[in-house]
Amino acid sequence: MHIGFLNPQGNFDSGNSHITKHPDFGGQLVYVKQVAIAIAQMGHKVDILTRQIIDPEWPEFAEAIDTYPGIDNVRIIRLPAGPKEFLSKELLWPHLVSDWVPNILKFYQQEGGLPDAMTAHYADGGLCGVLIEEETGIPFTFTAHSLGAQKMDKLEITPENLTGIDEQFNFRYRILAERLSMNRSAVNITSTRQERFEQYSHRVYSGAVDVNNDNRFAVIPPGADFSIFGAKARYEKEEATYQFIQERLARDIAEPRRDLPVILASSRLELKKIY
Repeated sequence: MHIGFLNPQGNFDSGNSHITKHPDFGGQLVYVKQVAIAIAQMGHKVDILTRQIIDPEWPEFAEAIDTYPGIDNVRIIRLPAGPKEFLSKELLWPHLVSDWVPNILKFYQQEGGLPDAMTAHYADGGLCGVLIEEETGIPFTFTAHSLGAQKMDKLEITPENLTGIDEQFNFRYRILAERLSMNRSAVNITSTRQERFEQYSHRVYSGAVDVNNDNRFAVIPPGADFSIFGAKARYEKEEATYQFIQERLARDIAEPRRDLPVILASSRLELKKIY
């Protein structure tokens, strides 16, 4: 098969540049890259479709087509959407509709054929999957990664503060895009049953999709990279890191508690990850 991954935000390149330096990067891009490579290694042709950025602060993302060294069947295809410089995901919405989706269709028209299927990531990718499916009939799966309803709940939105918060996060676009995505996708891919049955059943998605319909959902745990997190994995600075952790445990944890199991949080260093 020929599969397109719709991920307009952040960006991808062979060096994983800026992977921890902006909220639009991080775990979602690592997930998309690893899934794309795994599918390609099964013999399928994969295109990671993202936004072209021509900006001196983000020089790695200017070329229209890129690849991962040593990986066959995976292309990174960067297509224009709005201004040339980097934009945060909250500002991309109008450019996806007016520029990015038409540029995707034009790109494949020039190549002489469309992918067999698309897989859309986050609400912005999902919206593009809806628009492409409407135009071409190409089916798509939707992986939300996170849903706007839960973010709204955590921000404790009220009628009084909604306008101000919406100016920053554009929930009016995101929620609509999520409802369209989960409604029109062939399958909604979630990481856990909790995501499927609790997050997708939030009241703001009422009527968009039936969480009890097994034909519309696939729960696929993302797993772990055992080359990094496996028992036999080793790191050149492992001993120094171990000593550093032991020093911090001795500093911060009372001695009777130091032998208790440790909870490891592995994520981008972002304050919101604490909550």
